[in-house]
Amino acid sequence: MARRNKLKTALLLFTVATVAYSIKSKKSHGRFLGVPFDWRTSSLGLGAVGRKLWNTSDDRLFTPTTFGIGWVPNAHQLLQRLGSLGAGPHYKPVLEDPEFDSDAEGESEREDERDDGERLT
Repeated sequence: MARRNKLKTALLLFTVATVAYSIKSKKSHGRFLGVPFDWRTSSLGLGAVGRKLWNTSDDRLFTPTTFGIGWVPNAHQLLQRLGSLGAGPHYKPVLEDPEFDSDAEGESEREDERDDGERLT
């Protein structure tokens, strides 16, 4: 439990430091110690959030957040890498099964067999 409290405290202090940096530098968005931040309220719209969470034109798995500090996952890229959306331009399918590459004749014979072993004519 003490470790969790330390992590929460560290995140809170980092957030406060990011806000202080943003105020001092007069930047509403940018990077602080390599971590992206964005305090613009205009980035809170549903369209902006949706574009960040489902960005088909971005190859990154994690994109800068729409509001606050850190990154958000790009669900389109995640599903594409898992093979749910098909292979993307840069990625091969995650799972390849040689069983699906069998000849058509063997497949039709298996489909024609009944559970009791009789063949359909």
